[in-house]
Amino acid sequence: VEDAVGYKNLSKLITSAIFDGMYYKPRVDLTLLRKHRDGLIFLTSGMRGPVRGHLAQGEPERAQRALAALCEVLSPDNLLLELQDVAFDGDLLANEGCRSLAAEHGLKTVVTNNVHYRSPQDAPVLDLLQCIAGGISLNDPRRTRPSTDQLYLKSEEEMRALFPDDAAAVERTAEVAERCNYDFDYKT
Repeated sequence: VEDAVGYKNLSKLITSAIFDGMYYKPRVDLTLLRKHRDGLIFLTSGMRGPVRGHLAQGEPERAQRALAALCEVLSPDNLLLELQDVAFDGDLLANEGCRSLAAEHGLKTVVTNNVHYRSPQDAPVLDLLQCIAGGISLNDPRRTRPSTDQLYLKSEEEMRALFPDDAAAVERTAEVAERCNYDFDYKT
C-alpha cells in the first residue's frame, strides 16, 4: 500500500473477495483489480500465485498467459515478479522462468521469502497448528507433512547468499518497502 488511496482500494478488494468472490478461498478477478489498482504494488506471489506455480510445474505457456493478463491491467512500475528459494521443488525452475518473463515483459524482479514463522526452529509449531486446524493427529501417517523448514524470516545476509546473482532484486525489496508510505490513522 503506497498511500491512502491504495489502502482504500485494498480494503475494497478484500471486502469484495470475501463477500463476492468466495470460492473455497477469497478471490478477485482482473476487472475488479483494474478498478481498484491505484496506490497498490503487486507482487506475483509464491507457488500458489498466478505465475510461479505454473513455471515450477513446467507449464511456461500458462504462466505467460497469466502474466500477460496481469500486464494488461497493472502498470509495469507496480507489478513485480517474485524470486523465492524456500526449498520447494520447482523453486529454481520458477525463478529462472520469472527472470525470463520479467525481461520479456519489461518488468522487474524482487527477492522475497514466504514467511510463516520467525525462525527455522519454529517449523514444527506450524506443523502442529496445521494439524489442529485440520483436526488431524500429529501421529496420523496419512497426513500431509510440511516439505520445508525454510518459511522463516530470513536475514538480508541469508537472502543475498541465496540470490548471489540477483543483487538488484534483493535491493528492490527495500525499494518496495520505501514506497509503502501509508500511515494508518488509529484515531478514527
